[in-house]
Amino acid sequence: MSSQEIIGFVEDFSEEGEDIPPIPFKIDNEVYYVAGEAPIGAMLDLSSLAAFDTHTKDVMAMAKATTTLMSFLDAVMMPESAVRFAARMRSPIRPIRAAQIMRIIRWCATIYSGKDRTAPPVSSPDGSVTTGPSLTDGAVPAGSTPPSFT
Repeated sequence: MSSQEIIGFVEDFSEEGEDIPPIPFKIDNEVYYVAGEAPIGAMLDLSSLAAFDTHTKDVMAMAKATTTLMSFLDAVMMPESAVRFAARMRSPIRPIRAAQIMRIIRWCATIYSGKDRTAPPVSSPDGSVTTGPSLTDGAVPAGSTPPSFT
């Protein structure tokens, strides 16, 4: 093959398929959305957190783990949810607690590993509870239409 032929050739790694809709989760009475599929960089962040010793006294290790955790959440949360989530994390009045964040991280690990492809229960405005959409059916919980994520 000549260099002329090689230059004109472009390998295409595109994949056909539907976009996976965002997945809701709830803290108190607020619904947040994470991406239906995690970016690979976020999965690398998540895997590095798995090795973190939560009992460490090493301040640098804790700082690195916290930075990695924030990077993971920034990568998987839908933009509007990420803004509200970050504000709650810094709120002196209604903060998101460390235990809640750890449960969210474990839930994300389960969702993105493919072990549980459904969203947690979400209450709708009429008080009913839905189990949330499957990642493959594209449905949105009743009364909980997500904002535009474009």
